[in-house]
Amino acid sequence: MSCSPMRIISIFNYYSTILNNIPLVQQDDDDNRLYYSLHPLVQAFCKSSRDDTCTGYNSAIRLFSQHYLSLLQRLNDDFISTDCKIAIDKYHISKTNICHALLASTEDDLLKSYGLSVSTEAVNFLAKVLNMDEFMSLYSQCLRAADTLTDKTLYSECLVSIGFKQLCYYGYNDAYRTDAKRSLQEAHELQNDLLISDTECLGHCKLAMFTSGKYRAAVNIWQNICLVRYRELLGTHPFTASLLHYIGDAYQKLDDPRRAVAFKKESLAMRKFLLGDDHLDTARAYYGVGCALGALGSTEDALENLNRAREVQVRFIASKQDINKTEQEINRLRGREKNEGRVAMSDVTNNCTFQTQVRCNWTQCCYS
Repeated sequence: MSCSPMRIISIFNYYSTILNNIPLVQQDDDDNRLYYSLHPLVQAFCKSSRDDTCTGYNSAIRLFSQHYLSLLQRLNDDFISTDCKIAIDKYHISKTNICHALLASTEDDLLKSYGLSVSTEAVNFLAKVLNMDEFMSLYSQCLRAADTLTDKTLYSECLVSIGFKQLCYYGYNDAYRTDAKRSLQEAHELQNDLLISDTECLGHCKLAMFTSGKYRAAVNIWQNICLVRYRELLGTHPFTASLLHYIGDAYQKLDDPRRAVAFKKESLAMRKFLLGDDHLDTARAYYGVGCALGALGSTEDALENLNRAREVQVRFIASKQDINKTEQEINRLRGREKNEGRVAMSDVTNNCTFQTQVRCNWTQCCYS
């Protein structure tokens, strides 16, 4: 709900007597980190007021935003390197301020273009460290701000950013049937109109809609070319973990579950180290390991990984597609486990029957 400046001033005057003896700086807790901020009412008043007394506040907010936007740029540069773990840790320390700076920049005519540019440049980084709700809340505001600009280039880049996150969330195979396709298609058409070339948009569209099935060729390129370069340039990195996962998937399609398990376990270990155990990328890695172990015949270990995947997916609101796939695989393996149990019991029964018959025959021989 939005209010006119005069309405906000009226509300502020009304509450000023109530707040007279209460500190206007409030303490908040985010991810077990304490920080301080002005009361939201004071912020709204200062943003809307044209009074000279608020000039200092607005100047301070601008400096604050510039500082944390600059920090985000540096962290994004470090993320695309072997220092990505350090960048992720530093981001979490300043997460609240970085997000606040991005949002504040969308409301500042002097910083709007700069803030939007930083948000689209850092999308690969922010897509990893923000959950779906946090990301969409932030980038929806960016999209609205970009729509007010005459030049629609930043608007198209915000659409690509949103589409990219949706691809990450739903997975490339499932994203074709979600809002990701619409976001990327709209961005692609707009960029064609703007004569923008060499963008990521078309590539994301094709990845979302097409699977070649040439697994042997994919493994050869990914393992012998891409993975070598990723390890050299990025080391332990979310991008490296994703590539390891893709290689594991390809080996599983090629009916080589042992290699699939090896690559997927390395991907899981990397994601746990970088992103933590409670992250949807890590849950997807648990699912991948579970599927590979299931193909290998290690039903008990497979179910352990799949149950862990489902636990994280449910707690942190994964896509319905991911949760359904995990539950289907769990149910399939439980059915196999029951069948294996019945077969084992049948073997025991048959063995006991055979041994009884042998004893009976031996007795008959002894006493005949």
